Amino acid sequence: MDNRAMMWPVTPDSPPVPVVVLEHTEPCGGVHWDLLVARGPQFGAALWGLRCQKRPDGSLGTTVRVAPTPDHRAAWLELEGVVSGGRGVVKQVARGLLHVSGDVAEVQWDDGRKSRWRIGEDQVSGSDPRMSYLVSNL
Repeated sequence: MDNRAMMWPVTPDSPPVPVVVLEHTEPCGGVHWDLLVARGPQFGAALWGLRCQKRPDGSLGTTVRVAPTPDHRAAWLELEGVVSGGRGVVKQVARGLLHVSGDVAEVQWDDGRKSRWRIGEDQVSGSDPRMSYLVSNL
């Protein structure tokens, strides 16, 4: 892991961008959630991703261990179903618009809920080394 702090993929006070949460059931039966955020407001922008140990749009006050993932195609804002290469199945469980203000990302979900997130480094010893950051739902 490098020593740079993880930042949201859009600059503070830029226009809101699409965000989705995908429930990803792996072939072995394990489940994780993918938080995908458009890198910009333009149509077709690549999606910045975090792999989450639990659903990130949950209750206020929860903290979720996350790991960065490679960018995803913009099509994942709409896609559900079988993932190519035998990598499992995904189902969209939340969709909305994300706006960054300072170091906090604010999400207005399509179902009316709201989330406020901050990213920090995971300092928990013995935790999964692939999950090196935390997202806190403020």
